[in-house]
Amino acid sequence: DRDGDGDLFYSQRIWQNNTTTPGDPSFTRLDENVTGVPEVSQTKEEGTVLADLDMDGDLDLVQATWAGSSVRAVYSLGDGAFSGSITLDAYGYGVSAVDWDNDGDIDVTAGGYFWRNRSIETAGAYSGTSMCWVQIYNLDDATYGRIEYALPSWLDADRDGDLDCARGAWGSGAPYIRFERNRLYHGGPCATCEPKKRYVNVRPVRAALAANGPNGIRDYTENESGALVELVLRNDPDPNLARLRRVQFTCTGSGYLNQNEYQPHFGLPPDPEPNDPNADLHFDVYVDFLTKGNENWRVDWTVNPQLADINLAELYADCNDVSTWGRPITVYRDGRVLFRGSDPNVFPADPNIARLYTLGGPLALPAPDSALPDPISANVFAGVRFNKEPNSPELRVREFIVDGQLDQTISGCAYNLVVLDMTDPNNPALLGGLKGYTFQDNRRTFIHVPPQDPNDPNDPFILPACDSTTTRTYEVRARGRTRCGRG
Repeated sequence: DRDGDGDLFYSQRIWQNNTTTPGDPSFTRLDENVTGVPEVSQTKEEGTVLADLDMDGDLDLVQATWAGSSVRAVYSLGDGAFSGSITLDAYGYGVSAVDWDNDGDIDVTAGGYFWRNRSIETAGAYSGTSMCWVQIYNLDDATYGRIEYALPSWLDADRDGDLDCARGAWGSGAPYIRFERNRLYHGGPCATCEPKKRYVNVRPVRAALAANGPNGIRDYTENESGALVELVLRNDPDPNLARLRRVQFTCTGSGYLNQNEYQPHFGLPPDPEPNDPNADLHFDVYVDFLTKGNENWRVDWTVNPQLADINLAELYADCNDVSTWGRPITVYRDGRVLFRGSDPNVFPADPNIARLYTLGGPLALPAPDSALPDPISANVFAGVRFNKEPNSPELRVREFIVDGQLDQTISGCAYNLVVLDMTDPNNPALLGGLKGYTFQDNRRTFIHVPPQDPNDPNDPFILPACDSTTTRTYEVRARGRTRCGRG
């Protein structure tokens, strides 16, 4: 539900985390009519994963069920509930969801079946329908026979930029263990083939200082399971795909008795400047780490400027430097980063700068037996008004959380999200705004404020510190169909 803590899905049921005391976890089960996830009586779960199948920025639920030998995908509404589902024919056993064809969307494997997601090919036009999926039987044009009841695990074993598949199963009376090398790319890093490889890996970890570590950082530290990673492209060569979001979720287990490589692997579109060896895609990286509820922790460009405007060409692997193989971008909880060309000694002076505070109180969440209301139409801007009291520090707007759908056109205005100085209510001053996009099936959307010019002293999303006598009033507004008082 994106409130900062980790929730629980178990045996077709969702349990909401409402822990208030560290070390004393507490969960509340949500009813089926609240979650939107159908509970099928006497159905065995044989694996569940979270993945953003429709590229709308939230995590959908993929379940392997023994009943009917199928895989079911239930689509997230963005606010902790789900709606609509599709069924993929497969042995409902050992489901896994990764981008194994490297086109940017998340594909599904279960048993001996491979399903290719076509969200990229259709620009999201058929998201959430069976038309968005195409079944293939093997990675290598039927070189391998199908393994029934297979448990697929994915990793870039040869570090050539695509994900390879290891599968083990007991089927047809005999055990099978097979490794299927993905032939999308061939060989290791080299100067001529690196630009053709369209991928990057982002690895969230828990930072730990160590005198004997590289640059004072022990690089191979604890994994951060439950971290949400988003990669935002700045120059997608296809403008029709620019609105699609690239979000992945870290976990050490996947499906049922199978485990993928930990770090999220992002397939990327073609090089928009193929004739320039020093230019390629540019992107920003955002990582949300798990914390206690309502205390979100995000490491992004506001915490470490090196996470903004990363040039893929500068990440190409060097065949003589194994640390660059796989193009890893390591993001530490304390705000440090480590990737080719970065400075790992840059970290925020304020250790709490990564913390996100939500204006207007915590997110509205569903009750155990009561779902959140649907958005309603509004002809005016809805939002949050707040005061900055005397001596209050500088405040940065880092994200808009929209409950509902934004209008896509506003007469005479380039924005549907705005920040206003309302200190003089008769003369409101527009400080800044965004043209945000919300998907039609989502009831809640999290919209990043993009990186601003660091040389601009008038960043419109920074509300300056107040002096000892002045109280300033601000409003953050959205226009569209919203949940009144909660958007």
